[in-house]
Amino acid sequence: MIRRLAEQQGVHHEALDPPGRGQPHRPAHHRQTEELRRLRKENAELRRANEILKAASAFSPRKWTQRGRSIETVTHLRDQFGVYPILRALGIAPSTYYGWLDRHRRPSDRQ
Repeated sequence: MIRRLAEQQGVHHEALDPPGRGQPHRPAHHRQTEELRRLRKENAELRRANEILKAASAFSPRKWTQRGRSIETVTHLRDQFGVYPILRALGIAPSTYYGWLDRHRRPSDRQ
């Protein structure tokens, strides 16, 4: 149908066939609203991560190893921000943190 109309109008068929054909048409303001909502959420997450990083940089832990510093920092800030947001901001996998924490609580004979 579109190809025939395009031939009649003397234009290429893709000029009459909008991208995303087969998907429900959403007005531009809906797309803009969705994008604005997504950007606001991302902005809030970035602000929170920035607060966490500022607080973590101001905190001076007793231990200066990566593991010790991370455990002390998370312990100090967890009531304010929660464990998972801190780990995400510091780029530490939860399994790594909890592994460090477990070894910290139960040191082996080698340590």
